Amino acid sequence: WSVVKAELETINPKNSINAHWFTMYLVKDGIWKIYKVVEEDPVFVPGKINESDIENAKNVFIEFCNAVFEKRYDEAGIYLVGRAKNNHEQAGNILKDAVITDSKFKIHSVEPLSGNKKNLILNINYNLGGRDIKTIVSYYKTSRGWKIYNVSQI
Repeated sequence: WSVVKAELETINPKNSINAHWFTMYLVKDGIWKIYKVVEEDPVFVPGKINESDIENAKNVFIEFCNAVFEKRYDEAGIYLVGRAKNNHEQAGNILKDAVITDSKFKIHSVEPLSGNKKNLILNINYNLGGRDIKTIVSYYKTSRGWKIYNVSQI
C-alpha cells in the first residue's frame, strides 16, 4: 500500500498550460495498481516572497478580471490552472455572456499573506461598480509564469 502526491503540468495542442495536483492511492497486487485518485490543491510550504513575484501575480489578476469584465471569457482561462481552469471552462457556455458591467475595477490594496518561489497567496481588495470587494487569491508559478488556482471572496 502506498500514497503518492503528484504534480502535473500540461500543455494542450492549443498551447494552453494547466497544472493539477493529485493524491494517488496504490496497492500492490502482484503489480502496483492505483485504486483511488483525488484532485488536491498544491502542497504549500511558506518561504521567501519576492516583490517582483507579487507585482507579476497582481498583474495576472488584473488581466484575468479585465478579460472577464470585458466579455473575453474564453481568453480569461489562460490566467487559470487546476480546478479553477476546469470550472471556468465548464461554466463558459452559461457565464460567458452573464457578466455585464460598464465599470472598470480598481485595486485598492495587495497584501502578501504567504508564499515561496512556486506558490503565492495574496489578499487583494478592489472596487467594482462602487462596491468594495475583498478576495484571497492563490497562485501557482508554472513554466509560463504565475497562474491563479483559487479566488475566494471574504
